[in-house]
Amino acid sequence: MTKTSTIVWCIAIGALTGIYGAVWANLPTVQNYMWIGFISLPIYFCSGAAPKLFPQHAVCAVCGVLWGVVTLVILEMGLIPGSNMNLFIVLMVVVGLCCVVHMVILPPSVLGGIFSSAPMVFGGYSAIFSQGMGQAVGVTATLLGGLCLGVVINGCGIVLTKTLCTREKRVPRMKHGE
Repeated sequence: MTKTSTIVWCIAIGALTGIYGAVWANLPTVQNYMWIGFISLPIYFCSGAAPKLFPQHAVCAVCGVLWGVVTLVILEMGLIPGSNMNLFIVLMVVVGLCCVVHMVILPPSVLGGIFSSAPMVFGGYSAIFSQGMGQAVGVTATLLGGLCLGVVINGCGIVLTKTLCTREKRVPRMKHGE
């Protein structure tokens, strides 16, 4: 991207994020969850931000929330009451199992990699802990909203790169997935 297109893109990112925030703030059941959508953005962008990754990230966000709900249910059972050992054991077992499932049993080479975004699984996993298992639908919706915002932001970057950039003036460190 050129410096000019990068500046235009930054303004577009701000505007799109503002729209996202305004919309989310007015949704009746998830208005306080807007920040959860921002968990999705760095995960999506650090994975390359290719639109084809959206389904993988969406599925893994749902899986992460479900793993988090399972963890919270088991923690509520209080297998070892009054002890941090309960937390240690439950997290060790559930997180270990989660990693085996998403990194070994269902790696990128299985089922088109749809279950293999471990970072997004952990994004969903962490988000549910802040809101509680009764809010799984709202947390999931917000994670998916953040992913949608990422797709739109990336799309703007692609359009700006194709329309405003010349080969000679590109800023080499800016890259956008297609």
